[in-house]
Order: sequence, then structure tokens, then C-alpha cells
Amino acid sequence: MFAVNPLRPGWLTWSESSARFTRVILGPNQVRHSKVAKRRKDTQRNLAPHLKASHGKRTNTQLALSYFDDHYGKIYGSLWPSLRLGLLSRTKNAALVNNFNVAPQVKDQLSALGASSLRSYLPGQCPVRLPPTPRRATPAQPPPDRPTISDPHVEPEESREPELLPSMPLDPDVLYGRVIQPQSQSWAGHQTLHQDDYVPPTQLQGLDAELEAEFVDSQHYDSYLSVGSVQIEIRAEPGPYFPPHLDAYLFPYSSFEAFPAPKRTLADTFNYFCLDAASLLPVVAMGLASGDRVLDMCAAPGGKSLAMLQTLLPSELMCNDENAMRLRRVSHVMDMYLKGVKEMAGVVSYKRLDGSLMHSMYSNYFDKVLCDVPCLTDRVTARDDHNNLFSASNKHHRLNLPITQAGLLVSALKCVKPGGSVVYSTCTLSPIQNDGVVFTALKTIWETTDIECYVSDMSDLFRPFHDLMRFHGDGRGAKYGQLVLPDITRNFGPMYLARIVRTR
Repeated sequence: MFAVNPLRPGWLTWSESSARFTRVILGPNQVRHSKVAKRRKDTQRNLAPHLKASHGKRTNTQLALSYFDDHYGKIYGSLWPSLRLGLLSRTKNAALVNNFNVAPQVKDQLSALGASSLRSYLPGQCPVRLPPTPRRATPAQPPPDRPTISDPHVEPEESREPELLPSMPLDPDVLYGRVIQPQSQSWAGHQTLHQDDYVPPTQLQGLDAELEAEFVDSQHYDSYLSVGSVQIEIRAEPGPYFPPHLDAYLFPYSSFEAFPAPKRTLADTFNYFCLDAASLLPVVAMGLASGDRVLDMCAAPGGKSLAMLQTLLPSELMCNDENAMRLRRVSHVMDMYLKGVKEMAGVVSYKRLDGSLMHSMYSNYFDKVLCDVPCLTDRVTARDDHNNLFSASNKHHRLNLPITQAGLLVSALKCVKPGGSVVYSTCTLSPIQNDGVVFTALKTIWETTDIECYVSDMSDLFRPFHDLMRFHGDGRGAKYGQLVLPDITRNFGPMYLARIVRTR
């Protein structure tokens, strides 16, 4: 028979009379594994990912960190240990002041916490200087059948397939001149570098899809093919320029404090919005001017869209995202910070469209486009197992990210009008998703369209923030744009951004 252990109520143990060992049965108020113990193991696993999990199966975050150690360790060398520590530590946020509120009081409250204005890092205590007015083409009129969706819950329209080769002369000599040839690469300062470090994703086309995926994943993007160099014009941008009304506060270099949760005011809107301070750099790089038509092609979760509105410059802001749930989140952010603001009536609209096909409806329409694409999101994948890109179910999506990113950037360059600009940004350290995508998109644009553009050198633009953030400046991680590296004392980013100006 079975005996009940008096020291362990609810557990059946060895019975000498039956001469056999019984199955352990839990009592009604007992659990086999303590939730506290499980959380303790998860915490230990996150803090010490080099230790093998007891069950022998690695978590998604361990897979991500293993990939980063192998891939980023070779690219960034001795910098990688500090970058890794920054990724695994808490982000240092900034508080974006809501100008559609009692802004002076909000600034006083933030100053009382010991935070300082981001504008204070500019020379001369933030002199506001507007950028030169860009050359604009004749304002494009929206097509008569242009969609008028204003509700993010509406189902998307049917999108036409993009026209790969627009109307242009089919003279072989003309077409040959549009194809990128293996010439020496021209950079700022007339310094010649070689584009043989990173392979654009299109160079791997031709392999079987599964074999290609296995090849890329197993090599960790390390087997880069030699690609033809391309002559890319890079022009220096005047700086510093900071949008007149944009302001954010952050704690000093040595402080690890966090801002308290935002609060509603008498106007029923929140006083400030917390975000990574590096996320404001793409907004600054856009060089917004009064009356600009602006597109945020991948708007979710909405922080950059809100920051663009805080400049009080755009006359039209279109927030687009292909995912309905993410687009609702953008709409919710706008409601929390702009609710009841009459000045914003008719300024903000929401679209749920495939960004890579938007040019078929909005060709040459916008003055500025922000192309903040989906990426590896290093900080998230290194710390959160939920919906992680390194899970088996997301493998196909992860391996196709560079192709998706290049398609979005190509479409953005077609949506912007001549004289306008596109800012491409990611939150990853991966060169293949940063410079590699910019290279691929420009190559596609020049070989399939008559669009002309150049890359902006934003070194002077962001020089005032070099004491605030850690920029990568030796060319290994960023050749076309700027790259903010995470650091335990300046834990912003990672954030990559490149500005491309369309001239024709």
C-alpha cells in the first residue's frame, strides 16, 4: 500500500509493504517547479548567457548573443565586450517635451530632477539656425484616385505591382551608363576606400532559397563576396542644425537615474515622452522645414513620428505601417500627446500599406521621408525571448531582412520629390543591414531608374553630441552614415542613420 510522508504532505513516497516506488502526486496547493525558482534561473541565464542551460536547449536570447559574439566580435574587435555589456544593460532614455502642453512648466520639472536639455550640447547654447531651403520641383498633385484612409483600422487597399523599369530611353549606351561599374569609390575628402567588406543581399540571389538561408545563417554573414565598387558622391552637410521647437531632457553622463512615468496634465495630454535619445538623431538629420510633406514609412511604435510633430514644422505627416496592431499603437501615442489639439487637425494621417509598394501611389510626392526599417533590434533580441527574431519560427523573416530593408529604401527614394531627402535608420550594429542596404538600394536605383541622388556626410551635424553619445568613427561599422554605439556610461543606441538627398 501507499504511505503518506508526514514531513511532505500531499506527496506519496516509497511503501515497504507494497515494495515499490510510487509516482509523486502533488497536493492541491503545491506546484512542481516554483515560479520564483524559474525566474531566478531565467535571470541567471540572462546575466551569464555563457553558461549552458540545464535542459541543454539554448534560449532565443542565447542564440542571439552567440550570433552577436561571433559576428560583431569580428567586426568591432576590442570594442565588442563594452558594446555587449551596453546591450544587456538598461537603456538611458531622454524625456521628449510635449510642446502641445504647458512646455515651460514641464521643462522646469525636468530640470528640478537634475536633467539637462539636449539643446545645451549645441555651440552657443543652442542657436537655432534653419537649414537652407531645398530646391523643390513643382508640387506634385495627388492622383485623383489617391486613397484617403484616415483610420488605422481600415483594411488596406489593393496595391499595384511596382513598375521596375520606368519610362526611359532604351538606347543601349544610355542603359549601360546607368549600370554601376567597378570603379574606385569616391568618399568625403577624396579618400579612396574599397567596398569589399560587406556583401549586399542581392549578391546571394540565384541559390536555392533554403540553401541560401542555411549558407547565410551558418556563415553569420562572414563570407562576404567581393562586390564592384561604386562611385558615390558624398557631400558635407552644414551643422549644427537643431529643429527650433524640438527639445528633450536627459540625465548627465555619470547618472543612471530613470525618469518617472509621464503624467497627464489639465489639457488631458501627457507632459513628456520617454525614448532612447539616439532615436531623435534621425529626426534631426531630416532637416525638416516649414510646410514639409513628410512620410514615416515604418512609423510604429510612434516615437519618431511624435518627435517630428514636436518640431511644429510639417504641414502633413503620413504614418504608415503594414501591421494593423502596430499602427493602432501609433494612433494611441498620438491620442495621448495630441488629443484635442486643433492645430494638428488634418496634419496627421494613417496608412496601412506595404511600404515597398507605396511609390506606386505616392511617386515624387513627399518632401522628406523617414525610412526606419525593421531590423535585428539588437538590444531587444539580446534580452527578450518573447517573439525573438532568433526563434525557429522567425528564421525566414530574419534572413530576409536585408532584402526587405533594401526594398523599403528604394521605394522611399521614389516617393520623395527632387530636392527632398530620405533618412534611412536602424537600431542594429549589423553592417549588412546598415551600409550594405544603402549600397544595394543606391545600386538598384541607378540601374533601374533615372533618379539621381547623393549621400550626406553628417559628421559636422552630430559633432556637438560626441561627448554625449558614443559614435563609431573608424569606418568599420559605418561608411555611408553615422552609427551610435551602446556604452555602459552612455547607453544610447545602437542607432544607424544615413541621409540620402535626391537631386533628380
